[in-house]
Amino acid sequence: MHDPSLGDEDAKTPVGELAKHADDFLRPSDDVRSVLQRFCSAEVEALPVVTSPTDRRIVGYVTEAYALRRYSQELERQRGEELGERSLYGRD
Repeated sequence: MHDPSLGDEDAKTPVGELAKHADDFLRPSDDVRSVLQRFCSAEVEALPVVTSPTDRRIVGYVTEAYALRRYSQELERQRGEELGERSLYGRD
C-alpha cells in the first residue's frame, strides 16, 4: 500500500526489511493439521506456501479460514463414510 506521507528514503526500503513473520511459511507437502498449528503459532490470517525452506519461492497462499473450512469438510466426509450417509456439502 502506498503511503504518501513517506519520504523518498522510506520509499527505497527493501521489502525484506518490512516483512514480518519471515520464518512462518507453509510447504506444499504440509498436512492440514500442521498448517493449522502453524496458523496458531504465527497468529496471522494468511501464510505463504514456498517451494522449500531453503529456496523460499512463493507458489501460493493459504488463509486460515480456507484451511479450517477444508478440514471441517474432510471430517464431515469421513464421518459420512463411517455412517453411510451423504455429506452435508453435497459432493458425494
